[in-house]
Amino acid sequence: MSEFTYTSPLAGVIKPGVYGASKTAPGVAILETWRSLYSIMPRNGQQSVVSGVTRERYGLPLPDIGRVTSNAEHSMIWSGLNQWMLAGALNETDINFPELADALKDMAALVDHSHARSIIRLSGSQARHTLAKLCALDTHPRSFSSNYSAATRMAHISTLIHQIDAAPLYEIYVPRAFARSFFSELCEAAAEYGYIAEPLRRDP
Repeated sequence: MSEFTYTSPLAGVIKPGVYGASKTAPGVAILETWRSLYSIMPRNGQQSVVSGVTRERYGLPLPDIGRVTSNAEHSMIWSGLNQWMLAGALNETDINFPELADALKDMAALVDHSHARSIIRLSGSQARHTLAKLCALDTHPRSFSSNYSAATRMAHISTLIHQIDAAPLYEIYVPRAFARSFFSELCEAAAEYGYIAEPLRRDP
């Protein structure tokens, strides 16, 4: 079986530094990261069984619509109608795909997205306002908070957003082919507040 090494679609595009209007106290931080990422789509009538399997293996049942279940290492993210994303630890290939596929055999479709998505971490005091420029999602804490997820369009690009904590810290999953376009739009939206940019620190 061939081994693949993740290569960032933003290599050479994200240059570390402080940019935008406020270079002394930037309100936004943009960090590229990577995770093992697998889409899980239970077959008809198998959702509760699949949820039991993922709970047993990772301590993560399938969450409700628009929600995320997490522990210290992994997250199970609702990503659309009858589908979830299992995300591994930061910058680690820590999920055994063949074993997981065997455990879910005949119960769910499983697709590896680890090399198909670019992941951007967005944080800072102005992160919510930056998101508001790019999508119609209500990012106010009363509507979207920790362990919430949404499949939405940002800058006309289909994305998956996971709010990790109330700081706020977000992870945004973008199709690899649109990563550069999305990053450009995100920087434009954050420029008003000043932003720190950091590229992927290492390729797993």
